[in-house]
Amino acid sequence: MDRQGRSDQGLISGYVLKVTRESLGLTQEALAERLWVDKHTVQAWECGRRPLSATQVAGFVHLQNQLRVLGAVAPLVDALSAAVDADYVLGFTLNTRPGAMDPCSHPLARWVLPRGVSEMMAWAVTGQAPAGLVDSVRAPRRGPVASGPTLSASQRALFFEHIRGVAEEALSTEPSQPQRILLRRQAYYQAGWAAQAEMRDWLESAQRRERKVSPCTRSGWSPEWVAERSLAVALSRFGDREAIWRYLRTGFGNDECEVANLHYWAYWIGESTGTHHEDAFMARDPGPWTGVRVAQRLAGSLVSSSSCVDLYVHTLWALLKRPIGPHLVQTDRALCASLVRRSERLLDDDVLMPEARRELQEILGYIGWVQPGLKGGAVDGQ
Repeated sequence: MDRQGRSDQGLISGYVLKVTRESLGLTQEALAERLWVDKHTVQAWECGRRPLSATQVAGFVHLQNQLRVLGAVAPLVDALSAAVDADYVLGFTLNTRPGAMDPCSHPLARWVLPRGVSEMMAWAVTGQAPAGLVDSVRAPRRGPVASGPTLSASQRALFFEHIRGVAEEALSTEPSQPQRILLRRQAYYQAGWAAQAEMRDWLESAQRRERKVSPCTRSGWSPEWVAERSLAVALSRFGDREAIWRYLRTGFGNDECEVANLHYWAYWIGESTGTHHEDAFMARDPGPWTGVRVAQRLAGSLVSSSSCVDLYVHTLWALLKRPIGPHLVQTDRALCASLVRRSERLLDDDVLMPEARRELQEILGYIGWVQPGLKGGAVDGQ
C-alpha cells in the first residue's frame, strides 16, 4: 500500500485488461461470464484493487488464452505480461522508502528491464503509451475511457523522489558493486522521464560524480560504461543532445563496446532470449539472434525529433557492418526502402553530429550499391 493506504500494484495491467475488454466490445459482466468468474473479480482486476500479479500462474495463462479466443489482438494480450511485471516494479517504487532496504535487493538492482516493461512503466509516469499499443489505445470504445494508467501528481512526485533517493544511496556506498551500478543506471534512465529542470541538474551532478568514482571507464566495456550510456540518454530527453554526442565520441573506442551495444539492443528489443540479472551479459555471446527486429526498430526511429537519433544511426551502422548486414540489405527490400526515405529526410534536416551524418551516408551508399535504383518506400507513421 502507498503512503495514503492505497495499492497501485495493478494499475497498468488493470488498464491493459480494460482496454482489451473494451476492444472486444464486452462489458465487465460479459467478460466475466466468458471467463467463468464473478463480475466483481473483473472490476477488481481493472481498477487494480485485486492485482493480476496476485493471480495464480495457471489462472493468468488461462486469462490470456481466453482473450485470444475471444479475438483480442496479439499486442494487447501479450502486453499483459509486461504490464504485470511493470506493476510490480512500480508498486515497489511507490511503496518503499529509500534507505528502508538494502539497495542490492531493489528490483532495479536485480533485473535488467526489457523494453516492454520499461515502456509500460513510462506509460504510467509520463502518459505516453507504448508504440505498439498506440492504435489499440486510441481505438473507439464504449463510454468514457481514461487516457491511460497515469499516476497522480503526488504519486509521480513520489516515484521520482524514490528513484533519486535509491540512486544516491547506491552511489554513496560501495559504488563499484555491479548491482549498485545496475540500480543507478536504471534509475538514471527513468529520471529522464521527469520534466523538471531540477532533475536535469541532478543528472548532470550524478554524471560528474560517476566519472570521479570510475575515471577509467573509457578503456573498454564495463558496468560503468552502461551507466554512462543511461545518463547520456536521460540527459538527451532534456534537450541536451551534446550528452549523446560526447558519449558516442568517447564510449566506442573498441570493438568490445560496439558488440556490447548490439547485444544490449537485441535484449532490449526482445530479439535475444533470456532474462538477465546483471549487465555483464552484454560482454558475452547472448545466443542466436538475427538482427532483423533490431534493424527495423532502429530504422523506424530515424526521425529528427528523436533526442537519441545519433545513437540510433551509429548502432544501425555498426549492425550493418556485422556479418548479418549484407543479408539484411540484400533480402529485406522493404527495410531498405524505409531506410532510404528516412535517411534522406534526416540528412535534409541537418540535425546529426558530423560522425553520425557520415555513418548515415555510408549506410545509404551501401544500400545503393547492393540495391541499385531503390527508391524510398512508404514510411510508417510519416
